[in-house]
Amino acid sequence: MLGYSLHTGQAFLRDFLADNSIDFKTFTVDSFREWLSKEIQRKERDPVFRKRCEMRDISKEHLSILRSLNFTHRERKSNFEASPYANRLEEIARERVGAQRALEGLGNAIEKASGDKRTAMEGKLEGFQSKLSALEEEETQILTQTPEKARLDEAELALNRYREDIGLVALEEEIQLLNKEQARHTNRAGTRFEDVCRAFAEAEMLPQLKERGDSMEPSRIFILGGVTLGIAHTEIDNIIVQVADDPKEPVEVLAVVEAKRNINDVASGFFMRQQNLGFLTNNDTMYEPERYITKVFREGRFDKPAVHKEHDREFCFSVESFRHFSPEQGVGYFVDRLYFVVQKRKLLGADSGFLSRIMHRVSTDANFDLNDDAYLRSLHQWILETLPPLQTRDVIEYYAQNEAWAKQFFILERERTN
Repeated sequence: MLGYSLHTGQAFLRDFLADNSIDFKTFTVDSFREWLSKEIQRKERDPVFRKRCEMRDISKEHLSILRSLNFTHRERKSNFEASPYANRLEEIARERVGAQRALEGLGNAIEKASGDKRTAMEGKLEGFQSKLSALEEEETQILTQTPEKARLDEAELALNRYREDIGLVALEEEIQLLNKEQARHTNRAGTRFEDVCRAFAEAEMLPQLKERGDSMEPSRIFILGGVTLGIAHTEIDNIIVQVADDPKEPVEVLAVVEAKRNINDVASGFFMRQQNLGFLTNNDTMYEPERYITKVFREGRFDKPAVHKEHDREFCFSVESFRHFSPEQGVGYFVDRLYFVVQKRKLLGADSGFLSRIMHRVSTDANFDLNDDAYLRSLHQWILETLPPLQTRDVIEYYAQNEAWAKQFFILERERTN
């Protein structure tokens, strides 16, 4: 379907886990080096990673001079911040930016205005011009009494010029452009995968729900997307609902669906849905009420109906809507009726965000050396100390405990085209 084949069920999940056995806790120095080497090779396809490594190597080559310039800059910045007029100079800088923006906005508006409105705007313009002049005059006077600022500017200029001369500034600019392009691509790809997930929800999940005995009338079933309900920290990819005869009555939630293009990110999605479902069922052992306090939900509890608009109609939700959801005994998490749709790929031992942190450190640390055992031990220890305790492998193990849950975990594999 749509270029993907579906894998699910207890046997497949167990085989998948057996084929993906990476565990940071069991790494030796040599096995960690082997894993890291493969990750670096994989990551070298990323132009941003390559540029950062290039910056790292340039910094390492010029490390002594950069350290000296950075030390001088930090020292002079500290001296300036301790000077009597530092705070006022920063305030003046912010006020100048505000006045300049106001002048630009008024200048553009005056060109389109006429009559009394134009006269009033011209008066405001003169006021901001006077304010800007006064700020510039005050700044000039203060700077004569603040030699620390001149010394800081001198150190900053020296550091920036040297970084520009050795190519670091140009590489930073290239990285910024590449990051913007990658963000656009990620958003487009995410939207496409969400469409695929909705199609599988209709073709595969609805029959499953019917098989389990849910009373379902096709005309009353809707698959909703991007559901937030005005709740803090909440955006659910898809919710399958059945509506009542009276559109003002709360819907019945039959399933919640989490879509992840990267299977390594399942744990973060699972953890967030646990908190969301804790709020939606008013089970305060599963979430932190204070994090869910808003102008609507003042107690951090789902104590009033909320509305989602889609398909040219409104869908009303209440606590009663989520009556099918409760933490499972022996597991302690919401699992039943919480579906996952993910794209098949190898498990890497951590979510994509954490792996990015590792690769960022590798690509920016001037001390990085793949052949240095002491460095690798230090990096490995940092990973063990900061790695989130819940990982994708743990979540899949929960779902693989029985066939019914395992069938709620959809792994999609791209079909090969000739």
